[in-house]
Amino acid sequence: MPLEALAFYRFERVRLGGGLTYHLNPKIEGSGFANPLEIKFKDPLGLVLQADWRATEALGLGVRYTFLEYEAKGNFTGTAKANGFGLTASFNF
Repeated sequence: MPLEALAFYRFERVRLGGGLTYHLNPKIEGSGFANPLEIKFKDPLGLVLQADWRATEALGLGVRYTFLEYEAKGNFTGTAKANGFGLTASFNF
């Protein structure tokens, strides 16, 4: 479960922001032939950058990028980059 805190600077039609993301209890669980697979990770802290464009007074469209790295704990060792790109849409009423 991710928890995020972002701050934004607003222009007339655009807002730019960034902040922190913290993922609680991340893990991988296998199913089917990979059923015995279970890898648990330490709770990672990462960064988020986001840019939104207000298409209308009520509709916003945006992009965001997350910088995050998971570190395995327990029987497994190693890290996995979890950087990601996303699209956002918002509606104000």
